[in-house]
Amino acid sequence: MVTTVRSLGLQGISGYEVTVECFLSGGLPAFDVVGLGDTAVKEARERVRAAIKNCGAKFPVSRITVNLAPANLKKEGTVYDLPLLLGILAGEGEIDAPDPASAFIGELSLTGALRPISGVLPMAMAAARAGVKTLYVPAANAAEATLADGLTVYGVENAPQLLRHLRGEEQLVRALEDAKRVCDLGIRGLLVYDEGLLWVLDEARRAGELPADTVFKASAHCGHGNGASFRLLERCGADSINPVRDLSLDMLCALRASVSVPLDVHTDCPEGSGGFIRTYEAPEIVRCCAPVYLKIGNSALAAHGSLPTEADAARMAQQAAIVMEMLERYLPEARQLR
Repeated sequence: MVTTVRSLGLQGISGYEVTVECFLSGGLPAFDVVGLGDTAVKEARERVRAAIKNCGAKFPVSRITVNLAPANLKKEGTVYDLPLLLGILAGEGEIDAPDPASAFIGELSLTGALRPISGVLPMAMAAARAGVKTLYVPAANAAEATLADGLTVYGVENAPQLLRHLRGEEQLVRALEDAKRVCDLGIRGLLVYDEGLLWVLDEARRAGELPADTVFKASAHCGHGNGASFRLLERCGADSINPVRDLSLDMLCALRASVSVPLDVHTDCPEGSGGFIRTYEAPEIVRCCAPVYLKIGNSALAAHGSLPTEADAARMAQQAAIVMEMLERYLPEARQLR
């Protein structure tokens, strides 16, 4: 399989797009770079090989062929080191193939550190013209690259940092810092959309990095709808779980049997998310799901996240009143915990 990474080059004072194509195949180990590269481009093989090994990644024992397209234009300099590294690691399965809306430029040291390069601004302008949305450059060149309009620029200090970012590991660190900050502000309830992050937050709570009374709710946007998944969420630290919105009563009963934490169940939903109203089922929902939080009134809104108007708030209150009436009439033994 050929792995493709977008990059840039210079022709005079103008930038142009370069596609780095990496192919790993069987046969005697070799590493060839084709596409009219100069000596610095060919020497990238040794820089990339050392950088991969010093990043703790596995350098493939394969025949590696790299093509720098368009092959009829001469390629100069060390700008292709970084996309070469990413193409090889993606071909080996160490990382996913980079986002096709992203491009990468930068010289590697043998340790994997990124060194500054020349001509970043014209290459950044060429990236914007080519439809690139995100450009990764050496950290020392980031300010220059931001002068090109229409790009999100990431300054990269070293290859391990970039690999953590592409694998999503840096987002976990940032999310944990956000959680610490909101807890410092006195907030004790966090809505969590990702199972891995839920586990990390629970570990932080156990270690005392987050207050012991912090509560985590697993969002319906995690997409779970079966008992095994719910038990996994509970073991990852969820203090309550919001099922996907359109489950039948039988399915909700099965979920309740799988976990002991409260469920968060929608009694109605915005039109943008299905538009259903099941307020008259509230007694049965409570009967089979207790302990349960009822999420009431969303059908008054056009979509989740919409700010309610005064009229919306009145309709939301009306839905809540209907739910309370149904509970008092058909399940008077139900008790609201305060």
